[in-house]
Amino acid sequence: MAESKFGFTLVELLVVIAIIGILVALLLPAVQAARESARKNSCQNNIKQLALAVLNFESSYKKLPSGGWGVGWAPDPDRGGGIGQPGSGFYSILPFHEQQQLHDLGSGMPVAQKLTASKQRLETPVATWVCPSRRSAVAYPMTSSLSFVKKPYGSDALEFVAKSDYVFNAGNVKMGFGSGPPPGPATNPWQYADQDPARSFQHPDGAVKNVNGISYAHHTFKLSQITDGTTQTFLIGEKSVDPDLYVDPGNDGGGAGDDQGALVSDERDTVRYAGRDDVGFVKQDFLPIPDREKLTDNDLRTWRFGSAHSGVFFMSFCDGSVHGISFDVDVLPYTYLSNRRDGNVVDIASVY
Repeated sequence: MAESKFGFTLVELLVVIAIIGILVALLLPAVQAARESARKNSCQNNIKQLALAVLNFESSYKKLPSGGWGVGWAPDPDRGGGIGQPGSGFYSILPFHEQQQLHDLGSGMPVAQKLTASKQRLETPVATWVCPSRRSAVAYPMTSSLSFVKKPYGSDALEFVAKSDYVFNAGNVKMGFGSGPPPGPATNPWQYADQDPARSFQHPDGAVKNVNGISYAHHTFKLSQITDGTTQTFLIGEKSVDPDLYVDPGNDGGGAGDDQGALVSDERDTVRYAGRDDVGFVKQDFLPIPDREKLTDNDLRTWRFGSAHSGVFFMSFCDGSVHGISFDVDVLPYTYLSNRRDGNVVDIASVY
């Protein structure tokens, strides 16, 4: 009796392959959605940690951190966290989210060694600064040819830069940070600021009066100045970045808010604006922008909040809470939440 042989015909094999392909096609979106949900949770937690760091800083110093000395100034570990600190607010809060060692690099050293330590600090990535939906927490090549970007005042020239996806709320009125004091010689970049502090720090006319966020150059705010209440005022949130410029921001306007990292006191790298501005230098609406949205004038996104997420971007409030804000948010409640003192009360659920 002949032995029976079993196996797949070609048609059966093709049917099985087709079924597997259909199953993979059905499962892939679910897997991608689950991964993005995990990335969003990680991003939200990053903002939470930064917000709590700010509040712990405030608890210690009885004020919020200063925005720094203005465009191009790197941190100095020997100058505290107030208006004497050249670096950004993110530098001042480093010790309050387990980055004391990074904060203290170069402390007490001679100028030449301090500048080398400053370079190391600016090139060191921190996972808490980066949204995993956008990119990884790695040191990116320094591609700018602008002198104050490539070599921030108070640092040796950078070969890499540690990116940041989060920024402070500067309110809805854009008065500008300015460049701060002129840099001194390489032997003492802080010389002119120390010689004549009052003359070196000239805010634009009416700036301090009109600025209504919680971070500004060479200035500090107290929680008591948040008269709308901590639950009604933005603190830290995600910034908008053009996906084509994630790695190489270049020297044009579209990359100006993502070329220097978290610690240098550059306006667009460390703060953004939210809402309707009828007072500042440029009267316009600073509405949030998703990364994927293309703009004719890409410079516009560098002043605004946004994210790589679909539908929402995350913002922390001055009470430490974090909420997802809809990209379709109405301009008026968005404006009210950016302004610490306008007296308007917003139902937070209405901006989700």
